[in-house]
Amino acid sequence: MKKIVYVCPFPLVQISGGIKIAYGHVDALIELGFDACIFNPHGRPTWFENNTPLLDKVDVIENENYVLVLPETFNGGVARIVQSSVKGTKILFCQNQYNLFAGIPVAGGLQQFGFEKFLTVSHVAKGFMERVFAPINVDVIPVWVAHDLFKPHKKEM
Repeated sequence: MKKIVYVCPFPLVQISGGIKIAYGHVDALIELGFDACIFNPHGRPTWFENNTPLLDKVDVIENENYVLVLPETFNGGVARIVQSSVKGTKILFCQNQYNLFAGIPVAGGLQQFGFEKFLTVSHVAKGFMERVFAPINVDVIPVWVAHDLFKPHKKEM
């Protein structure tokens, strides 16, 4: 079985719900019996607690046994991997479809980067991506809400 590697090469001080979702996905995949981890050459973020397995000193492009799950933020270290011909598999996991335009040019379509699969978190993003980057097929993996953290407060007049 191939190792699922969520590419998250963001600075440790960058706080983002998308980063936390990636860590949550890896934790869930491990619970389901998959071999999965996060790739961040900077190390482990300290702004939230996690024990998620981490790759930090490996060149993920060269390993044919990796399924690389890349974010839609095509800049910095992500842009290098997106534009590379990797030996493993590349999957795009888009949490904000508008970020697709913030890095390297995507005018030629997402297919030019060799993604084998496209995933997103909402049907709105799916529709957007399928219209703008046709012909592609996007699957939806909805995000979850931690109901113990996010719950209605007592109403006050």
